[in-house]
Amino acid sequence: MAESVTRMVILAEDSDVTPVQLVSWARSIGGPVQLKETCYGLLVEGERSAVDGVVKALRSRAPGSVFSKERGYGIQDPRKCRSGRNRVISGGPRCGFHQLELESRLLADVGEASESVVGGERASAPKTGKRPSEEEVRAFVRKAMEILA
Repeated sequence: MAESVTRMVILAEDSDVTPVQLVSWARSIGGPVQLKETCYGLLVEGERSAVDGVVKALRSRAPGSVFSKERGYGIQDPRKCRSGRNRVISGGPRCGFHQLELESRLLADVGEASESVVGGERASAPKTGKRPSEEEVRAFVRKAMEILA
């Protein structure tokens, strides 16, 4: 039996693509996959080859805006799905949502960088072979925190 996987298809914050469009595109691609629209994009579940085909097609339609990562549990997994929580107050975000929210803020920059690499404008960083100093690491972290704030 083929391996079943679930992938999260995540849109960058500055994307012109909406989750509704993603679902529509995925349905037009077809294939034996289950789809679920989410606030951040889409969940795609099925056999690995079918899921990979759908995700690849979606990425080709908006390469700088559509990203994907494997999800550790299925769409209807009772341990995570809110519909399976009986008599439990489920007003808060699901486990892992805050991490996903943080990651999605970075995707606009990742998309811009990946488009420049594809476009041939790749800037190469000098490789010195030495470890960065503590102050260089601190400066990098401060800059990253400014971007995320």
